[in-house]
Amino acid sequence: MLDVLTMSSHPETRDPPHTGRAPHNAPFRASIPCDSDFKNTRPQLSLATGKKVCPNGRILLAFSMEALRDYFLSGHIDQQAQAEPDNASQASEFRVFPSTTVEGLSLEQSFERYTQADTRLNSAVSAMKRLFTAEILRFAEKKDFWKSCALLKSMPPCALRYEAGSKMYEIATRHGESNIRLILQSERPEPYNWDRAAVLRDWGKSVNELQRACDDMLGLLRPLIDECEQRFDREGLMDLIERTPDSIPRTIMMDKLEYDMAPSQHALFPEGPSP
Repeated sequence: MLDVLTMSSHPETRDPPHTGRAPHNAPFRASIPCDSDFKNTRPQLSLATGKKVCPNGRILLAFSMEALRDYFLSGHIDQQAQAEPDNASQASEFRVFPSTTVEGLSLEQSFERYTQADTRLNSAVSAMKRLFTAEILRFAEKKDFWKSCALLKSMPPCALRYEAGSKMYEIATRHGESNIRLILQSERPEPYNWDRAAVLRDWGKSVNELQRACDDMLGLLRPLIDECEQRFDREGLMDLIERTPDSIPRTIMMDKLEYDMAPSQHALFPEGPSP
């Protein structure tokens, strides 16, 4: 059952950005349906400073930093999560957002769009490693495992977190720290400062952008892949693979070429490729 916290309807002042810790007030608002899924890698309700269930069945959330609010929204964009006006006292009805699909996109443009999104995600990942992973390992080397574990628990549940945790365990073993699992279970997540919150926001946004670019690219490739498969046109599919950036769609095509369209399968098409 969700906690129901009373949030003041009086305007709250914003602290200036980049002044260290998050402000004590929480003017930034978002809302999400009560039946939302918080499993797996989705941002958790604990990111919010306050929350309450509104009469329209949506949960109103208050955040201390705009970047944290935006990161939360990025992880629930497919669950009718939406930003609310600052200091809102009630959640509004869900507003249908315009489609993010780019109309009239050519295949080559989709390749470029995907490559740009991949570059932005790689930049966000590098920032995550610098502000989270590097600090986690630095504190571990200093044998400050409480701080190291707190930072680890503040990371989103992604591959970077598992990688950082594995390296932290290696350092703990080297230093003879046998209580690392107990510390990890007991310690609370490290509160976010402005820089780490901004990195989370940028990472979440970049993940969504790359997924949309991947979906659009696959949508344009699918008819061409199907045509190659129907004609058993291995050369045509190899040409598509050569042109496509390293991505899930490219992997799909490579698997199809190796298995579904392997030379041994040509016996199923004795007439050869269709004219």
